[in-house]
Amino acid sequence: MKKIIYLFTISFILMNGSSCLNLNVPQDSIINRTSMWKSEDDCVAAVYGMYGQLRIALNRNYAYWGDYRAGAFNSSLALGADISYMVTNTITSSNDGANWASLYKTINMANLILQYAPDVTFRSDDTKDWTLANAHFVRSFAYYYIARVWGDAPLVVQGFDSAEDPGIYPEMSSAQDIYTQVEDDLTRALERMPQNMPGGKSTRTTATLTTLNMFKADFFMWMARTQEMGDYALNKAQEGLDVVLSDGSLKLLAQYGEIFDASKKEANSESIFVIRFSKDEYEGGFASNYLFTDGTVNAADKELIADGTLAIGTGGGVVQRVTYSTDFEYFLYEEPTDQRAQVNYRVVTTPAKTYRYINKYTGEWISGARYFTSDIIIYRLADAILYQAELYNLRGETDRAIGELNKIAQRAYGVANFYAQGYTPEAVENLILEERMKEFASEGKMWWDLIRFGQVFTRVESLKERENEEGVLFWPIHDEARNKNPHIR
Repeated sequence: MKKIIYLFTISFILMNGSSCLNLNVPQDSIINRTSMWKSEDDCVAAVYGMYGQLRIALNRNYAYWGDYRAGAFNSSLALGADISYMVTNTITSSNDGANWASLYKTINMANLILQYAPDVTFRSDDTKDWTLANAHFVRSFAYYYIARVWGDAPLVVQGFDSAEDPGIYPEMSSAQDIYTQVEDDLTRALERMPQNMPGGKSTRTTATLTTLNMFKADFFMWMARTQEMGDYALNKAQEGLDVVLSDGSLKLLAQYGEIFDASKKEANSESIFVIRFSKDEYEGGFASNYLFTDGTVNAADKELIADGTLAIGTGGGVVQRVTYSTDFEYFLYEEPTDQRAQVNYRVVTTPAKTYRYINKYTGEWISGARYFTSDIIIYRLADAILYQAELYNLRGETDRAIGELNKIAQRAYGVANFYAQGYTPEAVENLILEERMKEFASEGKMWWDLIRFGQVFTRVESLKERENEEGVLFWPIHDEARNKNPHIR
């Protein structure tokens, strides 16, 4: 218990202390070198606190930034105004998802670790390297989101532990400068990360060499296709994929639904990097918008509450705010043998009513209540396989691309060589995108995929004929940031 309290205290201080950077939130407390950064334990606790703050940043924003704008979702304006604005791509600067404060808190925590940990004496060099590698990774990952979500934004690489620091109101930097920082931090993380994890350190909820290389593939595929970095970026992406795909501990699960089973996390050999949720520690996430409260289930269908089929349960919560569009439902169910359809989206018809709901990340049903304990899966093996298919196709190796695509299709449809050879590169491009849309439905990737494949203005109805609208793919900067930082206009 003493260790748990210690970790919580360090994490709490870091999370609140980081608000002094605060591009838009008030300072709650101050940390400095006299109050911590004395030992290896302080630094390790800071790493876990940093990941705790990253969890806060992604708790709902992961779906806001990566899914709801992608044209596959419906929302009720009355019950979820912010989500409705995302669905229709009419976002304003007052929307919750426009607030970058949680990401900058995460960045400040990483900055403080990188600032103070090098001067701390560690019992183990590997633990010190692990600490610094994770800080570089999280800062890189957070800035990757900032550059994609907002474009130009403040670039801060100094940690602030005083409200008096003049740097707490930073000026704007270009998106290109932020991407450069992402690459630099990723390089440093790869240089620092030990080959073997220090004892007791998580291999899924913190970074490993496989995690870093999966992020490397993701980042450089984005840079190759959206930032005109061409062969340099494709070569870097291939380097990352080579490492991930050679990791013998990873394998595709036979049953797609088991990937998201909150009771089988430790047996999930497909996950590479996740944001951890657990009962009595931290629950929640965007999936609470998908299901029904007890009161919204028809009185004749109470058995659907009793067995936890679709309701949140006695704990209450918000009424369902998000569903898929009819077109996307048809898309998911277009192939009758696709085992992913029922996992992604359930349609339950009773004599009283038809219920439709997104069926991922729904946690655990315990004693008549739902606990949203599903981990948010950032990267899994299927991601690497489909990136490899995409990369092969970009290089004109369409037959090899089909070979990778069929690895995913075989699990989905139960048929070997589901896709035949002989497609054109353009046709393979569409097949890969559509398999990603089915494979990763509601996993925070669809928006980024549509942009990367250059199809966001053709597939998203609310964005058609808007390609000449300046900044339409970015989020506006939140009002609070503009009001509190004189350098942001």
